[in-house]
Amino acid sequence: MLLGIYNYTVILTYFGMLVGFTGITMALNGDVHSALVCLAITTLSIVT
Repeated sequence: MLLGIYNYTVILTYFGMLVGFTGITMALNGDVHSALVCLAITTLSIVT
């Protein structure tokens, strides 16, 4: 169960968390270029 009111800020937070976790996993597996793209998308989703 997810907590919170589902406006755009909550959706962006969950999206950023998911993409960030994916990027960290890719970095640990050695795919550095895709990990950097994922972490850049995470930064953009958190800033907006």
